[in-house]
Amino acid sequence: MKKLILIVLSLLLLTATASADTVTGLAINIDPEHLESCAVYVRVTAYHEETDTVSIEIIVPEKFDANDIDNLSVGDSIFTNGKEVSIESITEEYSNYYGALIILNKDTDPVWLYEDDQQNYRTIKNNDDYVWLSLAALEMPLPDNILFLDGVNPEDGGILDLPIVKNKDDLIKVFSEDEENLDSGLDINNAYAVFNETGELTVIIRYYVPWG
Repeated sequence: MKKLILIVLSLLLLTATASADTVTGLAINIDPEHLESCAVYVRVTAYHEETDTVSIEIIVPEKFDANDIDNLSVGDSIFTNGKEVSIESITEEYSNYYGALIILNKDTDPVWLYEDDQQNYRTIKNNDDYVWLSLAALEMPLPDNILFLDGVNPEDGGILDLPIVKNKDDLIKVFSEDEENLDSGLDINNAYAVFNETGELTVIIRYYVPWG
């Protein structure tokens, strides 16, 4: 009888283990080797005077399929921010900024998710920033006709209603004035790059950055 109970328990354990799922993020549809007619979030980390090039890191927000997230159960796991996290609890909350939130492991090592306007879930950190994935690090020529659209107020570092249209020299000046590039707003998550039909860098946009 004891042997039969052990066999039944073993089968139940195997069944429970087999039913656990690991959710992974959606595939990234950006090819860093083919950036023709493409617009992407970037970090512009350096300007190299000797080669007249810029170092660019292409970044993408981590996203998950809504059905995968909605069907999660305790005992499943999620691969997020470069690691697999076992799900011990699932909590639903409401945020005035994000709306409905799903919080995994709220009281231990929380993973925060909200549904975006494309019906995917995005992960956010506790400082309200997305979880960003690094797609590629590139060194690219900086064209003379590059357009630099600057959304940061030069007087106080605040937000502008409309960006200031600047040129290549203005962009280079950002790096020369800030050698460590700590406050440029180009090395965090506030820059966007546009590439033309031949894959040449044509526009860099800097959004508002709350300078400290």
